[in-house]
Order: sequence, then structure tokens, then C-alpha cells
Amino acid sequence: MAGVLGRRLGFAVAVVVAASGWSLGGADPVIETDENGNLHIHNSPSSVKRILLNGVDVLKEIEELRVICGVDASTTAAPLPPTPTPVVFDGPVHCDLNGVPNNVTHVNGSIIFIGCTGSLASQLQVLQTVARVSGNVEISNNNALQTIDGLDELTWVGGSVVIEYNSALTGVDGLNSLETIGQDLTITLNPKLGDLDGLDQLSSVNDTLNIRVNNGLQNVDGLSRLTKIGGALHISNNAALESIEGLGSLVEVGDTVSVCSNPSLNATIAEIMLDNLGTCQDFSEASCLSC
Repeated sequence: MAGVLGRRLGFAVAVVVAASGWSLGGADPVIETDENGNLHIHNSPSSVKRILLNGVDVLKEIEELRVICGVDASTTAAPLPPTPTPVVFDGPVHCDLNGVPNNVTHVNGSIIFIGCTGSLASQLQVLQTVARVSGNVEISNNNALQTIDGLDELTWVGGSVVIEYNSALTGVDGLNSLETIGQDLTITLNPKLGDLDGLDQLSSVNDTLNIRVNNGLQNVDGLSRLTKIGGALHISNNAALESIEGLGSLVEVGDTVSVCSNPSLNATIAEIMLDNLGTCQDFSEASCLSC
């Protein structure tokens, strides 16, 4: 098929070459250019409308090409659906969700859920269409919160993401569309958090990544797409952490790499994985050292 397409597309070149003025049997030129360089092809004077190049009927060839490519000349393409207009909320979003529209897509400010009372899970559902937050996302000191479901459309945070002191939190699956964090990612003191699987789309943290004192955390497999940390990497005092293989895609750390005081983690394996990253490294199995 490539040869057929090439032969037919070659006609376009032939038309350009002939554009200086070509006539049929002394009639007025049927191919000519105007003073602006535009190409004009006039109707044939015969009753059958044809354009011939070296005896080849170009219009017939174009029609055959449409058939080969599966184009139905009798139909037109359906119009594209209109692009939805972003719904923007200016200002911080707090536990009471005061003034936040149900279909908000962009938050010009921060989402701050600290010590919220009532059902934070149902409050998060109001934010299920949010795709971008220009400031921070902080979820802290919410003792009844078990999941972060409701932020499933969030792809970009301009500031930091902080998840800490949530005593009942078991997962971060609600962040499963998040790709970029403009500043820090801090996950600390969430004792029942077992994994980070909800962060499996995250590719870039532009400042520091802190994962500390999450006693139930067993692995960081959810960070498998993370390639860049602009600042430091700190993973420490996670009692059950057995593997950091989820950091296997990481190629850039802009500052210190500190993986220490994780009693269930083989520090030698951690060092082999991350030895070429960062400005200095600390892979102590016991207490963390300065480097």
C-alpha cells in the first residue's frame, strides 16, 4: 500500500512543476499562478471534468486513493465536542468547604484539611472534579480519616502535599492521578498506612520527599513512576518498611539521600539502588547520620 500511496502523492509534485502555465490544445491555461503565488486549476472545457497529468486522470486517482484509505466521500467527520470551561475557585478550601462549587476544577489557593470534624470522606467528594491546585494540599490530624478518596482527578499541585498525623489512614488511593508536585511531598506519622499505591502516577517532586515514622508502611511500590526529586530524599524510622524497590525509576535527586533507621530494611540493598543519586548519602540501619 505504501507504494500505491507514494505514486499517488507524487501527483502533487507534478502539479507544482506545471504551475508556471500549462494549457490543453491551445485553450486558455487550465493551471496557472497569480501574482501572490497561489495555484489555480480551472475546469476543463469538455463536458467531462478531468485533470490529466501525462495521460493520468488525477481526479480518478484521488477518488481511488480515498477508497484505499477508507474515506467515505458522502460523509463528513463528526464535530469535536466542545472543551469544558474550567470552574475556578479563588481562595483556600477548608473543612467547611465554604463557597466551593460542586463542579470546581481549579483551586487558586490551597486545600487545607486540618483537624476536620464530621465525615471528611464525604467532604472530599465535593472536590472530585478538581484537577489543579496552585497552592498546597495538606491533610493532617484527621483521626477518623481512613482514605483520601475524592481527589481522583487531581493531576498537579503547585505547592506541597502534606499527609501527616492521620491515625486511621490506611491508603492514599484517592491521589491516583497526581503527576507533579511543585514543592515538597511529606508523608509522616500515619501509623496504619500500609503502602503508597495511590501515588502510582507521580513522576516529579520538585523539592524534598519525606517519608518518616509510618510504622505500618511496608513498601514504596506506589512510587514506581517517580523519576525526579528536585531536593532531598529522606526515608527514616518506618518500622515495617522492607523494600524501596518502588524507587527503581528514580534518576535524579538534587540534594541529600538519607535512607536510615528503618529496622526491617536491608540498608545495603538500599545503597546499591540509590548510591549514584544525590549530593551525599546516608544508608545507616541504625540511627541516621549527618553527611
